[in-house]
Amino acid sequence: FCKPAEPITYDGSHLVKMANCPNFDPPVEHRLIGVIDSVFFHEIAHALIDIYDLPIPFAHEENADSMSAFIILETYPDGGNDVIRDAAWEYWIIASTEELTFSRFADEHKLGIQRFYDMACFAYGKNPELNKDLLEAGLLPEWKAEKCSYIYANAAYQWFKLLEPWLYHPSQSTSDPTPDPTPAPTPAP
Repeated sequence: FCKPAEPITYDGSHLVKMANCPNFDPPVEHRLIGVIDSVFFHEIAHALIDIYDLPIPFAHEENADSMSAFIILETYPDGGNDVIRDAAWEYWIIASTEELTFSRFADEHKLGIQRFYDMACFAYGKNPELNKDLLEAGLLPEWKAEKCSYIYANAAYQWFKLLEPWLYHPSQSTSDPTPDPTPAPTPAP
């Protein structure tokens, strides 16, 4: 992780400013796109839950986070791992600047650090080998990492099951068959 000459700042609009950090790999701009993708699919998740009246009785924010991770990890051609990690790092940064007032614990959103652990767990659960650095660096506790494969597999199964009626299947026709035209009546002689 690159250590900038100036501190990382969070300005409340999900933009991270990394000053004097030319060796940041991938570049901050690339990571910002990953964060935007994650937020976009989080909001799409809310829409899908509402439009399809999915049986989500509570914890809509937590479920929107898990559906966002599911969509990214299951549909991105490269596996979506970098995008989920970008989202996790965003929550890490939020946590580092989050003011924890008493009422913050009653918010419908989990705390930033909890959302970091959720996203890190989804990434690790989907691909432990690719994300073992999270465990090695102590960013994901071993006791949590042991559960992540199950946590992600269960979330993916549930989202597949809930969304299946609306998912596109390549074997399905992309258009309705065209009906045969009704022949015009023959005029009388």
